[in-house]
Amino acid sequence: MADYIQINIQSEDIIPSLAIEILTAQYPYIEGFEIKENNVIAFVSEDEMTEGLTSALAVSLGLAADAITAEHLPYQNYNAVWESNFKPIVIHDFVAIRAEFHDDDFDCDHTITIRPKMAFGTGHHATTYMMLDAMRSIDFGEKSVFDFGAGTGILSVMASMLGAKSIVANDIQAEAMDNIREHHLINHCQASITLIHGDLSEVLPQQFDVILANINTVVLSQVPRDLRALVADDGVVLLSGILSEKAESIQLLYQQAGFGVANVMQRGDWMCIQLTPA
Repeated sequence: MADYIQINIQSEDIIPSLAIEILTAQYPYIEGFEIKENNVIAFVSEDEMTEGLTSALAVSLGLAADAITAEHLPYQNYNAVWESNFKPIVIHDFVAIRAEFHDDDFDCDHTITIRPKMAFGTGHHATTYMMLDAMRSIDFGEKSVFDFGAGTGILSVMASMLGAKSIVANDIQAEAMDNIREHHLINHCQASITLIHGDLSEVLPQQFDVILANINTVVLSQVPRDLRALVADDGVVLLSGILSEKAESIQLLYQQAGFGVANVMQRGDWMCIQLTPA
């Protein structure tokens, strides 16, 4: 197995979670972003490490080149570091998210097992946590579901466990397709799933009972009318990846596109909005 390179990112200012979310999309082969305010640690396989990667990361984050350093990390140490930092997530008595190296002894209705390869989409981020929390109040029984920008596929897995009949999951990153498929297999999901590599143009025209969209404000602001076309008239749309300062403008855009706001959740600086067709 290949060794790993540990990438250390230092900044005088707090690095926002959204910036790391964007980096996760830009560099899908970078694994295990761990955010500690103004210090971020990430890992990349030695086989994937390129000479200009740290410089590219610095440009993406608006940092000086010397703010990002890289050091060699033997593979077994990488696993030890990742396992010691990846903790199970428990959302009330509803669902626990665990890695395969955790004991399966949670007093919850559901347990999701993941193979963690990046921080975003594991339940640790406030947006994913809220999406999962909000899903317990939605009826998924025999419903069709669209997981928009599915990432790890954790929301698709949850929808299947809650009784969804069919799921379409898309992402612009080809690597996400394997991640979603893998997580459906290891969680023994029963719902029929279709994976689509590409943007919304690859999904339209279809209609779904439930749409799950945990992406970011930039993308969400571009697609309200597309999502209205994709959701059934009696359906539900759940949005997250929204910073609190942007929540009001996002709500307005979706109301103008024909949605009503059914519920709003907040966790830290992040918002989750549940919509229904007006």
